[in-house]
Amino acid sequence: MGYSLTEWLALFSLFSIFIGALTWFFNVVIIKPLRHDIKDLSNQFKSFKNETKHDSHALTEIVEDQEKRLIRVEDRVGIGVNNEK
Repeated sequence: MGYSLTEWLALFSLFSIFIGALTWFFNVVIIKPLRHDIKDLSNQFKSFKNETKHDSHALTEIVEDQEKRLIRVEDRVGIGVNNEK
């Protein structure tokens, strides 16, 4: 391959420009939107975690209230744990 130094530098420059453009295109088309979507998904998971924690706390309060009401009804009827024969 009898290329001169100038021709080799020109080929290297063209190759470098092509690789740079390809890298930029890949970054703009694939990487940046993917990062944005991953960040949105992470925020949605955090929001879901907080909502689930709040719902769990609310359900725990409801269950505890229902247990207290059931114990009161059992005591009135006379079938509670303390009143069993």
